[in-house]
Amino acid sequence: MMRLLALDTATPASTVAVHDGDRVLASRRVTDASQHAEVLAVLVRDVLVEAGVTMSELTHIACGVGPGPFTGLRVGLATAKTMGYALGIPVVGICSLDAIAREHQTTAAEAITVVTGARRHEFYWASYDPAGTRIAGPEVAREENLPNSGVVVGAPTSPAIPDAYWIAEIAVEAISRGEEAAPPGAVNVEQPAGGDGTNTADFIRGRTLLAAEALYLRRPDAVPPASAVAATAARPNVRLMRWWDIDAVSALEPQLFSTTAWSASTFWSELAGAPDTRHYVVAEEMGQIVGYAGITIYPPEAEVQTIAVAPLQQRHGTGRALLETLLGESVARGCSRMLLEVRADNAAAISLYESFGFVINGRRRDYYGAGHDAVLMQRDAQ
Repeated sequence: MMRLLALDTATPASTVAVHDGDRVLASRRVTDASQHAEVLAVLVRDVLVEAGVTMSELTHIACGVGPGPFTGLRVGLATAKTMGYALGIPVVGICSLDAIAREHQTTAAEAITVVTGARRHEFYWASYDPAGTRIAGPEVAREENLPNSGVVVGAPTSPAIPDAYWIAEIAVEAISRGEEAAPPGAVNVEQPAGGDGTNTADFIRGRTLLAAEALYLRRPDAVPPASAVAATAARPNVRLMRWWDIDAVSALEPQLFSTTAWSASTFWSELAGAPDTRHYVVAEEMGQIVGYAGITIYPPEAEVQTIAVAPLQQRHGTGRALLETLLGESVARGCSRMLLEVRADNAAAISLYESFGFVINGRRRDYYGAGHDAVLMQRDAQ
């Protein structure tokens, strides 16, 4: 018997529902754009209890994939994909605008345009015929460029909000008729700077089930050109790594460690040890994760497990800020010694560590593969 969990965080609302293949058993919604991460897990727990369904009984997960702002949208997607991975069940995406359209058209079969907020004085929109078929969009536009044909659901002054109730209904119908989800990586979200959304709209036209990947429709706000990165010497914001950061960190990992990249499940395993024996942090610039690092803590010793900095952010103080944070935490936790290993040919990293008082105390042959040794380094508290 089907037991589908649906959720959406593409707008200021966090919304969750459970469907048994015949009807929605329970659904809840909380609207607070600053609390997606805090309320979503609670909503999932409460809706499952209300529906009388245990986590292990779930057979499918459906997640609204936007379009929506990056920060909120990734919370729902990270949750859905993590649960799917842990439970070994499929995760599918549903365009969040489709859910809004379905809710409206259950009471009025008419041509409509759905509008949701996109920030920066812009709005996401999609148009639907009276039968509920998406015929244009999703796209992003300023208010003066929004379509004005048909009934508009949502408005610049009160953008529409999807409900997981309808995410669940749409997903169950599509799964039941045998529709296959779009393959991961198929949607091109790297739009031109103007961000008209055309590539994504063309790709998902005629599709209901999508991959569990965000429909951003435009490049992230916080990706400056290389010249801008080089020009700034501002210290990045370093904070604790949280589970909803794993998607972003996992995307950086293969860019930095092509042959030894950690998987998302490895990061999950490491975070499971926090705060008792693990401490992981991320560095942010304008809301974008540009670096991350972590240590194991077994007083009186701590050991660096990883330090990574995005290519455009290297040699601008991010690695130093991350290392300072790790050292501060290790001392606070009663560690008088820190250990690490680094590729012998990574002169920049070795120089950074030496500037913090690390000294070379050993070498591991071929540790990173044939011909690629690791240098062992140690720092004792001053």
